[in-house]
Amino acid sequence: MSDDFKITNTMCPTEVQGKAADGCPVDLRFRWGLVVVRLSGQVVLGARVSDNTDGLMEPGAALRLARAVATLHTAPAANRAAAAKELDLALAAVRSPLLGCAAVDPDIHAKLFPGRGNA
Repeated sequence: MSDDFKITNTMCPTEVQGKAADGCPVDLRFRWGLVVVRLSGQVVLGARVSDNTDGLMEPGAALRLARAVATLHTAPAANRAAAAKELDLALAAVRSPLLGCAAVDPDIHAKLFPGRGNA
């Protein structure tokens, strides 16, 4: 995948834009403690990652999460488990500094991409 992911706003809200390997636009926005990732304008991830009303996310964590969603979106069946695990880890990396915990839903990939089978 070419890496054209960019932080487009480092202030509130934190925003990332890029493209998945299939050209699908990926947008991440973090504000009021809620991170939302869209693929082609459709929300595929919405998670409260902080109880605070913040919108500042560490840029590396924001990029990693956007890339992980894009990778899972285009992952072939043979790579889906690894892509889902990276998404779980990326979400934990976002949550850890914000909440002081790394609790991640182990079935998040199935909830984000229903009908694509279990990883």
